[in-house]
Amino acid sequence: MHKLLLLGDQDAAYATGNLQRGGKNTAASDHAWATTRAVAADAVRAGWDRSSFVHVMLAGPYKAGQHARTLQHRRGYDTAAAWLQRAWDGAQHYVRSTDPITTRQDFHAALAAFRSRIECTPWNGIAGKTDLRNLIARMDICSQAGSWDHTVSERDLAERMGCSRTTAHNSNQRLLAAKMLRQLDNGSPTEGARWMLISRLPSTTSHHWSTPKGPKAGGGHEWPRRETA
Repeated sequence: MHKLLLLGDQDAAYATGNLQRGGKNTAASDHAWATTRAVAADAVRAGWDRSSFVHVMLAGPYKAGQHARTLQHRRGYDTAAAWLQRAWDGAQHYVRSTDPITTRQDFHAALAAFRSRIECTPWNGIAGKTDLRNLIARMDICSQAGSWDHTVSERDLAERMGCSRTTAHNSNQRLLAAKMLRQLDNGSPTEGARWMLISRLPSTTSHHWSTPKGPKAGGGHEWPRRETA
């Protein structure tokens, strides 16, 4: 998270591509808002207060605060500060309303609960069953890592799933679209990409293979969240 604050979202882990009515692209502003919320959430967990967060984002040279500083330049300090305060208040409410994961035992308990919900969810069709194998493979990796963040290449993932790399790639794209998975970087020639598994169930609107009366989205990690062992 320090890297995100210092250098910004270089890997576009929090990027979106939304369009407003009329075709106006809101991707840049949505990306800045998601990045700011991610930094705010971690600042809350680190024990900052709101004024310190606003000061760092506006007065510091940090890349993550560039959008807020641009807003300050165009519309004044009060507007920029209010924008940051909304991000802070939302992050604070979220952090206080969720059970914090502070130990490896807490993480494994959360992972076991997620696994139980996933295994009880109907996964219809070939694509659904493929995505279930994808999640089970990733949960095994996360269990070894002790974190929702994990590193795996498409080749290794395909071997764990027992399928081709193309099938694994297509499954990754579906899970990314369903917001059950987030890619943190693209990896390197010697290391696989870094991913974040998000503990939520597929919603009826985001996955075409969900059942009409399937479980609604759940889980305690809707916001960007990284925990270390």
